[in-house]
Amino acid sequence: MPRKSTHETADEIAATTIEYEGSGRAPEFIKRPKLRAHLIELAGQGNFLYVVAQAAGIKDETLKNWLTKGRKYYGLQARDDHTTTPREQHYIDFFLEFTSAEAEAERVLVDHWHDLSINSDDHKPTESFLARRYPERWGKRPRENTPAARQVVVHLTAETMEAAKKAVADWEQETFTDEDVDL
Repeated sequence: MPRKSTHETADEIAATTIEYEGSGRAPEFIKRPKLRAHLIELAGQGNFLYVVAQAAGIKDETLKNWLTKGRKYYGLQARDDHTTTPREQHYIDFFLEFTSAEAEAERVLVDHWHDLSINSDDHKPTESFLARRYPERWGKRPRENTPAARQVVVHLTAETMEAAKKAVADWEQETFTDEDVDL
């Protein structure tokens, strides 16, 4: 299933830059369009973020920051009181391209898994990869009748908590005697 990369080596990608017409320091994905294309391609292959970053020769925190800014500016774009700057639009475009590539990778894997599950018994590796790569959608979930699914969170006031502690202490004094305890 791995596709052959159509891009140059990381050194060749790093050597390709363009001028940035904007205020402030331009992020590398703007100055180096081949780097941007390489990042999108790697995301489209279903790689984890840190693998995408390492394979492209950047820090994974840098990639996370670019995507976080893109998500933030994308959200601001919908507000009436916000005018998107060209710099913000670069982040938004990168974020949308990257997340679209990730979605396409998942779609391709699901198609592959579906084909294998219909035509053979060899669908488990793809199913396992989907569960690990996209755990929020494909990972195992607790069943409704298991203890993990039946957990209840109770918020108590300080007064209620003190009353509960006193009730437990009183119950323990009434229930346990010195004969019940091995010394």
